[in-house]
Amino acid sequence: MYPYIHIGKYLLESYTLFINLGTLIGILVMYIILGKCNILEKNKWKLIIILLTIMGMSSPFARFIKGLFYNGNGTATHFIGRVLVALVVFELIFAFSKDNNFRLEQVGNSIVMYLAIQHFFNRLSCLMNGCCGGKIIKGWNKPFPSQIFEMSGMLILMGLIVFHLHKRKSFYYLFYICFSIIIFISEFYIDDTRVNADKLYPITGVQLGAIILCILSLVFYILKMKLFKESNQMIIAGNGQ
Repeated sequence: MYPYIHIGKYLLESYTLFINLGTLIGILVMYIILGKCNILEKNKWKLIIILLTIMGMSSPFARFIKGLFYNGNGTATHFIGRVLVALVVFELIFAFSKDNNFRLEQVGNSIVMYLAIQHFFNRLSCLMNGCCGGKIIKGWNKPFPSQIFEMSGMLILMGLIVFHLHKRKSFYYLFYICFSIIIFISEFYIDDTRVNADKLYPITGVQLGAIILCILSLVFYILKMKLFKESNQMIIAGNGQ
């Protein structure tokens, strides 16, 4: 692998480089999507700042999720912790928002596009650094391409987000559900001797986080659909009077 990259006279750590590159590209794409959704300039930057704040402040929770069921004190984090916090925080923010021109239905696709791009580059950085690789698959005698598996999943999700943007539909909650499934499956094959070495737990902390993310996404989606249906019924009833 290539843990370091030479650019001219500079020697850069590929892991940090690609993670930061993912953040920059994610912000740029998010800004473009918000512009196409006719979001006011101040609201664009408000949303971007909130998301970046969540990404930064959720680091302890991301470390906690990764550290669950570890055989030892792990210091690594996992992006699913940040994604889980983003889902809950944005749900609360938009639930109490009084701005009818700035709703989750309008900006949700831009949020999940950022998350997909960021995790794509997270796993690209792992691939370059040689970490988070897969276990040797019996009968194949080759390691499971865990980084490429998750990167491919993120590319598919990006395509689905673009598709829904063209259809003017939201992929917001479905993204979280799909993301959690991809991470849950990938965790079975990631080779990490610190996790479940004694097989005391059937799943890893990251998989537990994926299950919670999936359940919360389904609950929020069902509640949103219920509120939408009740709102339409009230409008119809009002028009009939």
